Amino acid sequence: MQLLNIEMGQMKALHFLGEKKIELIDLPTPEIRSDEVLIEIQAAGLCGSDLHLFYTPSRSEKEAGIFGLKFPPDNIPGHEPCGKIVEVGSNVKHLKIGDRVAVAHISGCGNCSICRKGWDMHCAQKRTYGGDIQGAFAEFMPARAKDCVLLPENISYLDGAFYTCGASTGYYSLKRANLLGGETILCVGLGPVGLAGAFFASMLGAKVIGVDLSQDRCDHSLKFGVEVAINASTENVQERIMEITKGEGCNVAIDYTGAPAGRITAIEAAGLWGRVVLIGFGKGYTNIETELHIIEKQLTVVGAWVFSFPELQDLVAFSSNRGIDLSQFISTKSTIENGAKLFADFDKGSTGKTFITRRG
Repeated sequence: MQLLNIEMGQMKALHFLGEKKIELIDLPTPEIRSDEVLIEIQAAGLCGSDLHLFYTPSRSEKEAGIFGLKFPPDNIPGHEPCGKIVEVGSNVKHLKIGDRVAVAHISGCGNCSICRKGWDMHCAQKRTYGGDIQGAFAEFMPARAKDCVLLPENISYLDGAFYTCGASTGYYSLKRANLLGGETILCVGLGPVGLAGAFFASMLGAKVIGVDLSQDRCDHSLKFGVEVAINASTENVQERIMEITKGEGCNVAIDYTGAPAGRITAIEAAGLWGRVVLIGFGKGYTNIETELHIIEKQLTVVGAWVFSFPELQDLVAFSSNRGIDLSQFISTKSTIENGAKLFADFDKGSTGKTFITRRG
């Protein structure tokens, strides 16, 4: 076993008590198994699912399960991990101390046909970093070596953390839509994942329309390839889309919000033979006039859930080769000692991406 000469004893971590309460606690630094590495976390992204699954619900709600997901209520969350390897298990051959890695946040068994195709999130034995195994809101995190993606030197820790969930999820939504250059796409919800989708869509040559309830987010999105941003709280979204598309509707519409109103907005905005992707998680059922908005328009409506491991590897490599810099997405970062405040501010609706970092 390789071990970096650092003080291994206690580490700081965030404990989510439920109902928007967080405490900073000390825990023993984790011990690793032979197929794992220990990562000194350099950047950990905050995600909307952290709010839905850990920050806002009560302890009893977490114990009952949310969105069909049931995690130990006292586990350390954080599923956007990126850092430096400080210890290597005895059976790990392809990684070494000092390697910079991002970690795919859903880990399958590695042996079934689904895992062999890279779709760990559909493995019957899957486990989730920050869900049922320790996550990234701590100074150190153990990870299975197979879940690690080496970061090229020109990809920062912050960018690497963003790729482990939000940025790659936004990119994968475009792949599910089979988006082509020259098409018109509607991005419903301009938080970090929707912004990433809009950013990559513009790079592919699409005309991007954005929709959000926040004027600040609408204004912010114009820096990321959105050509027209519609404030759904003050404008008639469908009328504006018909005006922009000259009555044809959008070729592609993606809902990143998970809210019933957002999903309906996407479906209604899609034109004839349009493609709709539903990728946002949210509570409540979505009622839609199926005949008018789906059947008569001959829509293709698909779901999308995160991304495969090969897609994470490929997107990191693509971004490195093209020199893509995601630093402009970052709005807030601070150390773990300020974790409670970061989450309180994030819960209010930020205009960019928030990170907990090693050095602030």
